[in-house]
Amino acid sequence: MPSSSTQEPGTPGTQDSNLRKRHRGMSLRSQMFTKQLLSTAKRAQEPPEGPEPHTEDESSPIELQTYTDSPASRTTDNLTIDSSSVEVLKPVYQKPGFFLSLKNKLQGISSIPPSRNGRHIPLGGSTELIDERTGLPYVNNSITSSRYTLVTFLPRQLYAQFLKLANTYFLVVAILQMIPTWSTTGQYTTIIPLLIFVSISMGREAWDDFRRHKLDRRENLRLCRVLGTTAMTYWKDVKVGDVVQLGEDEWVPADIVLLSAELYSDLEPQAYIETMALDGETNLKARLPPRALAQMQHVTMLRGEITAEDPNIDLYNFEGSFIISQGDGIENTEPGARTALGNENTDLCITLKGLESYEYAQHALGSFDVQYTQESYEGSKSSLGMEDTGSSALSHALGPDNIIYRGSIIRNTRSCTGIVVFTGEETKIRMNSIKNPRVKAPKLQKAINRIVLFMVCVVVCLLAFFTMAQRLDYTRNRATTWYLYNEDVGVAAILMGYIIMFNTLIPLSLYVTTEIIKVMQVLLMCWDLDMYHYESNTPAESKTATILEELGQVSYIFSDKTGTLTDNIMLFKKFSVGGRSWEHNSSDPFAPSDTDPFTAPSDSRELIRHLQTHPESLFSQKATLFLLSLALCNTCLPKPGLEGVSYLASSPDELALVMAAKEMGFVVFERQHTQLVIKTYPHGPSAAPVLDRYEVMDVIDFTSTRKRMSVVVKFPDGRLCLVCKGADNVILERLKVHEMAARISQTMLETTTARKNAEAEAVLRKMASQEPRTSVASLRQSFSLARHSTVRVSIDSPVVQDEELAEIIQESRRSLHIQQAQKYHLAEESYIPPDNLVANEEYVIEKTLEHVEEFSTEGLRTLLYAYRWLDESEYATWATKYAAAKTVISGRAAQVAAVGSVLERDMLLVGASAIEDKLQHGVAAAIEKLRRAGIKMWMLTGDKRETAINIGYACKLIRDYSTVVVLDIAAGKDELLQRISATDLAIGGMAHCVVVIDGTTLMELERDCPAMSLLVELCCKTDAAVVCRASPAQKAHMVSAVRTLKPESVTLAVGDGANDIAMIQSADIGVGITGKEGLQAARSADYAVAQFRFLLKLLLVHGRYNYVRTSKFVLLTFYKELLFYLSQGVYQRYTMYTGSSMYESWSLSMFNTLFTSLCVICVGMFEKDLKPATLLAVPELYKTGRLSEIFNLRAFVMWMLVAASQSLLLTFVSYEIWGFGALRDNSTFPTGVLTFTTLVIVINVKCQLLEMHNRTVYAFGSLIIAIGGWFLWNLIIAGLYKTKESPIFYVAYGLIEEFGRDYTWWAALLVLVVVSVLVDVLLKAAKFAVSPTRVEIFQVLEKDYESRKFFEENAFEEMKQGWTWPQDQPLSGKLHARIFGKKMLVVGEDAYSRKRAGTLELPPLSQLGHDSDDYNVLPSGKAFRIRSDSTLGVMRKKLRFKGEVEEVENVDAIIEQRFQNLQLEEEAIRGV
Repeated sequence: MPSSSTQEPGTPGTQDSNLRKRHRGMSLRSQMFTKQLLSTAKRAQEPPEGPEPHTEDESSPIELQTYTDSPASRTTDNLTIDSSSVEVLKPVYQKPGFFLSLKNKLQGISSIPPSRNGRHIPLGGSTELIDERTGLPYVNNSITSSRYTLVTFLPRQLYAQFLKLANTYFLVVAILQMIPTWSTTGQYTTIIPLLIFVSISMGREAWDDFRRHKLDRRENLRLCRVLGTTAMTYWKDVKVGDVVQLGEDEWVPADIVLLSAELYSDLEPQAYIETMALDGETNLKARLPPRALAQMQHVTMLRGEITAEDPNIDLYNFEGSFIISQGDGIENTEPGARTALGNENTDLCITLKGLESYEYAQHALGSFDVQYTQESYEGSKSSLGMEDTGSSALSHALGPDNIIYRGSIIRNTRSCTGIVVFTGEETKIRMNSIKNPRVKAPKLQKAINRIVLFMVCVVVCLLAFFTMAQRLDYTRNRATTWYLYNEDVGVAAILMGYIIMFNTLIPLSLYVTTEIIKVMQVLLMCWDLDMYHYESNTPAESKTATILEELGQVSYIFSDKTGTLTDNIMLFKKFSVGGRSWEHNSSDPFAPSDTDPFTAPSDSRELIRHLQTHPESLFSQKATLFLLSLALCNTCLPKPGLEGVSYLASSPDELALVMAAKEMGFVVFERQHTQLVIKTYPHGPSAAPVLDRYEVMDVIDFTSTRKRMSVVVKFPDGRLCLVCKGADNVILERLKVHEMAARISQTMLETTTARKNAEAEAVLRKMASQEPRTSVASLRQSFSLARHSTVRVSIDSPVVQDEELAEIIQESRRSLHIQQAQKYHLAEESYIPPDNLVANEEYVIEKTLEHVEEFSTEGLRTLLYAYRWLDESEYATWATKYAAAKTVISGRAAQVAAVGSVLERDMLLVGASAIEDKLQHGVAAAIEKLRRAGIKMWMLTGDKRETAINIGYACKLIRDYSTVVVLDIAAGKDELLQRISATDLAIGGMAHCVVVIDGTTLMELERDCPAMSLLVELCCKTDAAVVCRASPAQKAHMVSAVRTLKPESVTLAVGDGANDIAMIQSADIGVGITGKEGLQAARSADYAVAQFRFLLKLLLVHGRYNYVRTSKFVLLTFYKELLFYLSQGVYQRYTMYTGSSMYESWSLSMFNTLFTSLCVICVGMFEKDLKPATLLAVPELYKTGRLSEIFNLRAFVMWMLVAASQSLLLTFVSYEIWGFGALRDNSTFPTGVLTFTTLVIVINVKCQLLEMHNRTVYAFGSLIIAIGGWFLWNLIIAGLYKTKESPIFYVAYGLIEEFGRDYTWWAALLVLVVVSVLVDVLLKAAKFAVSPTRVEIFQVLEKDYESRKFFEENAFEEMKQGWTWPQDQPLSGKLHARIFGKKMLVVGEDAYSRKRAGTLELPPLSQLGHDSDDYNVLPSGKAFRIRSDSTLGVMRKKLRFKGEVEEVENVDAIIEQRFQNLQLEEEAIRGV
């Protein structure tokens, strides 16, 4: 309302009153904006202390008008400011100093202050615009998703590299070594390798980021049309102030304010956009140009200025002003007078200036009226929502629908034009992304750092011990060692000697070798055929190798919904009409059904056939009205084409409904203005169609508040009908028999609640029966899997549980049907209900609600349809009020909703529809297996709450028996906190708990840190969480909150759109889905796959393998270092602790490089402790990595104890059996070679034969190369030493002519190797007998045919591509065939693969070249050899699952028995 103030414009009293007054129609941000402007004006009116400021224009007071535009109300307040007294606003930005600027650049911090009154963008200007905050041009439109620049790469990577404690350790050692006279091995032997290794790691990271830069360049070089230019413009060259023109299906290059739009029809100008990449919603949204500009023909001729707010992350708000001036440009007003005043809905406020005369109004607004008169000028302003402010300015209030953000796609719109207001990194979508993503480091690296620190302490202890021992020994024996002549090298030299000797206990090559094995891990993952998506020709892709092992340690998955879990396709699946449920066949509804209509009468084809044969029955009339309602109650626009009619729809739901009506013979054929033509086939598809013309009188749109949509339609016979569709609770309360509907709904709710409670109790009982048992004491007790083992329980329990729950559901529905049969005297279940039941409203409502509950349980999105016949007089009265409500300025949305509800009463229920938001293939099964793996999953989406919950049910994230806790701030913050606390206390007694929270509630809790902590703790305790209506920043904040609360847990975020980038970058692991929303998420992610189901193979197989491989690699690396170098320490007791080496120097330097590197590298690359099928069939095995069972401090200490004991045993035994009793050569060299050889053999045998379970040709090859290479090395250095003298070691002739010819030396070598390996084998056997691990049990099970077959059958869906698709024979198979002359079984050979592609059909053994008596065939196509009744055969029988061989069930007898039971149940029902 206009202000009631009567004071003169510009007086202080007016300003003070406006400053004090709280405008309820305005947002706080808008009022602060206004307050700042008025404060500036007030300061300008105060007497200045110095000279008066110079003003360039002595203009009269300018009156501005503020507007608020919300669904509830629209208000106007007049503010008057004297422009001559407004202070000229100068840029306040001060450039920071060099060092501060460098710091901000490295940390990604923006130090730009906010502007005083927004940014000013002239319309129609051609000069480059300057950002008043910086005094520089506005940022360009380039985007950067890469992590580094040329400036930041080196410092950030150096920081990341030296976060690795080993690198820091070696840097310190290298610095000490470079001090002159301190090192005995040279000054640069450590720093040079260190620099090389660090450079390799940095180079790999640089390559990964270079690929991100290439993808950024691809997007920045997209083309668009900029008006005023002759050629297409690159996105990166789009500037603030440019006017861009976009067509259908084009991406929006920057944030633009819409100026004009053109649809395919003559409806009101508007543009439809898809914002899936922004908020994940699939519904199209309408964006409107300013009404005063919507139909202007020459947008480029406009002159004026846009004032917009500063860039910010708020996706749902925008504030600014739009000033259009007459003549050459903008009126010469001070910047302080150009203000944007918004409202609580952050509407865009536009001020039109310069329309002093109706002549100019006729030119500017001529598209609204051909003839303008002085009198109609005022009417035109009123129709456009403009009011005269008392001066030459006209203002027009608009809603927030006038801006389109980058990342949107233009849909169903011929063309539109907009002016760019934000570009590049200042666009909303980029403001919501993380500008400075953290450098991700694996949590395993932290564990390695702790172990390196532990080893540093060990080295320090060794240094102290041996240095002290040397001093004590020297003091005690100085008198007897006459040959030293009392000379002493000093403590420093001894200490440095030991530092050089023991510093390699921490291997310098650890991290570089880790990078090498990770390269192979990446290749194996990317080459996996099971993660290749044939339809899109997309393999798995890795953008980084740094965090590969964390894929095997994930505890939380944060997933987007649209495009990640769903396929962005809506399918009409089922419907209910006349009390009968039907399933829709979308392929060919007119084709004859292949099912018996009396045993399975739920096919829509049978319904269509019934409508054609019995059109006069009451059921047919209701069914016809329902199908007609599908075709009428929508706003879809038919678009004729060569392949038939297609549709432009504002939402995929509407499109699915209209397509279903079309497939069932009710085709929306043509829409012209209000005329709607429906084509029907009442006599079948072969007969001539009938065209009926309906007139759509009015449409009451769907809103999130109303939750329904209605249309008033005039039928061809002249009758008026209201058709309404909406949520079940909304429609039921508007039925004519709403009281009866409420009672039936309450009864149905009680029945459903009782059933869900029974399901929850069954689940709780099953969970209680699966409590883990204590470890067993004997091998047989550990493997009595037939009845008591938890292993078998873990395999079978999900199947048993699902069967039990299905039985509970069937029993509940069976009981309900019996009650209905008694109540409605149903003699038998007819496939078409009789007319007396169809006319019974109570029966129809009860059956419809029963069907809706069944549809909802399946995760389908349901709508109820109702109708009401109208009198013409009633409609005429209502239409007048409705037309007036649509034209009001203040509270338009509320009045439209209120008037619309007048007609939506006393309706009759006609039916219900069920739409499937089609999930990607395998999503539900993947989520279930991830749950069994102990991974908790959260769904974070921008969709509505109801949609998110429906998808949760569909994908089994929410179970039928789940306790769904909805947190909503609408109930009040105190009530919300009480609900959080109560749920936290009761969660232990819930079978399955899911928390659902929306973005608004989350925003309120984010402002209260304790409350937010309570929420995150609760969500972490629940089985799943659903966050709906969440912005990209809120998604990222939730991920960061969990990472902060659970720092030891690994988080993974998966999404496919640009709105998921911030979430992906915040998580420990980011996975992008290369879906329909583009490649933005995949480009910024660490890993990219084409389908959500591929996460199973990525995590459960490759992730676990990578964790096991990397963990064993690190443990074996430290094991071999301690095993080898501790022998040097033992040797010191025989050399007076002088630091002498037992090994020849060249051999010593090549120990890690030539002789023990391949063995650990093979383990890190190719180890597979269990087969992929086993890991996929039993997801519980994933906890090995999730709980860090292989690599932890306890495991490391055990490995080091084994290494130390073996080293001491080996060294002392070698001295005893050879060192002191050598017959031919008793010098140091043969003893050193003996020990060295034993160590090389023991280390390689342990790595390749004892620790590696996947014994491939590569493992045996590396074993031969390492051991054979050592003996070859001895021959080589013998020849080299013949050319020079060796003062210490007798190398030249020792092995060849001396101790190498002594058989006792070789006997000693055999004894040492056997003893060392035997000790290791005995330790493993004892541990296996006393306390076998879960992995060891399954390793035994894999040797049993029935178990192996069971695993492969349960993993067939995930492994079938690799098993059934043709592929080349692997290198190992070719070598095997070449060496042994036998052809190994090759998975996917052409003839046999085509035969069994995608099935479980097994090839004949004769085709595989094996005898059927000795081999069986597995589902993978491999031949499994049946062992005889040996020791392994006996163990296999003991491990056999109960009833698999001994009890052969008669399948035919079981089926016959079940049919008999069904017949008895049917007879019982009929008897009742």
